[in-house]
Amino acid sequence: MEDITTIAALYLLWKSYKRSNKRRSVWVHNVIKRRTQFGEYHCLIKELRLDDCRFQRYFRMTCVQFDDLLARVGVRISRMDTNYR
Repeated sequence: MEDITTIAALYLLWKSYKRSNKRRSVWVHNVIKRRTQFGEYHCLIKELRLDDCRFQRYFRMTCVQFDDLLARVGVRISRMDTNYR
């Protein structure tokens, strides 16, 4: 019984060592890198701006109202560079 406990403990130590040694190869996922090409803002918004009626049905506001709201809150909701990850 003592041998099984020792083997189990060694196995768990080996697994935890294996996990801690594994380094991430990519910090930013490829999907996130391509969001400028396929993201909602970069694709859908541009198409909706071409048709005022569809834009208003989607956002429940006109393009002018949307731009005004974005100008008011854009600075507060924009991405900030930090020293964190």
